[in-house]
Amino acid sequence: MPRFLRPTRRFGPLWLETEFLPENGSPAPLSASNRWYFGPAGLCWSEALKAFLGGSDRLKDQHERNGTMSSNMRLWVQIGIWVGLLVVPALLLSAERRSQRAPTDAAAPAVDMFAAIESKDIDVKLIPKDDKESRVIIKNNTRKPLTVKLPDAFAGVPVLAQRGGAPAAGGANRTQQTVGGGMGGGMMGGMGGGMGMMNIAPEKVQQFKVPTVCLEHGKPEPRPHTPYEIKPIEEYTSNTEVKELLTLFGKNGLSQRATQAAAWHLANNMSWEDLANKRIEHLDGSSEIWFSPQELSAGTQIAQLAVANSQEKANAKKKDSPTVPRDRSPSSEP
Repeated sequence: MPRFLRPTRRFGPLWLETEFLPENGSPAPLSASNRWYFGPAGLCWSEALKAFLGGSDRLKDQHERNGTMSSNMRLWVQIGIWVGLLVVPALLLSAERRSQRAPTDAAAPAVDMFAAIESKDIDVKLIPKDDKESRVIIKNNTRKPLTVKLPDAFAGVPVLAQRGGAPAAGGANRTQQTVGGGMGGGMMGGMGGGMGMMNIAPEKVQQFKVPTVCLEHGKPEPRPHTPYEIKPIEEYTSNTEVKELLTLFGKNGLSQRATQAAAWHLANNMSWEDLANKRIEHLDGSSEIWFSPQELSAGTQIAQLAVANSQEKANAKKKDSPTVPRDRSPSSEP
């Protein structure tokens, strides 16, 4: 039986050619009617259509003369052609996307953010936008992917305040307020890694926004031009109630305004009456209340929950700590 179909392939870009061989075995010259082109952007459909229509007619004419192709064979050839037209471009695009995709971080070791800062594996910058939001920029200094465990609570401290910056007129230190927040709930932007975790490719940078609150009432509001350093909340304050407040803030997406009222109450001992009387003074002489009654009501509940969580953890820690028996002096024995 004479050969009638021979598929050949050439890559870079990819050509799919079908050469029709007569009975003597000499190939027919290639033309637009039997050559299909698949470039990086997909299939050249006009050439494919010409190939299908022209190739099918030539195939049909030749085998009707030779009597070697049945109707079923023609049907299967046409089905194969159309399947190729649909499947091959999808496979090529899928392969291209896989090649461009960053390597998986599934096997990346999980590291605590502050421990990684200490070991110089990562650099972290905190840039406050204002009194409500900050930007966190994390750079992976290693040549391997890292999964960074973000802190449940943190403090952003002005660098000038840590160095004992020069006091302003009147002797008061007028550096911006320390800010605080939490990242336990995971940030936006497709970081990957799950809640409170972030994947960073080798020698790459990830950044995200995080809501923050001010922790030093009476000082100027944070500004982007002031350098800040991110620290564990324990290095800024020993107040566990503030830590629990920031943890709740980060994990539960609480109202920033209500959490700010709770933060000044717990961190700066401001009474709820003082917070209710706090006003925003405008340049034209007018003023308005700083916190609405609804925000103060929510802030009160948030502060109570933070205090309860702090007490619960303290009691659990006390219960789990081993009891050390008191030494009995010889004089106390009978």
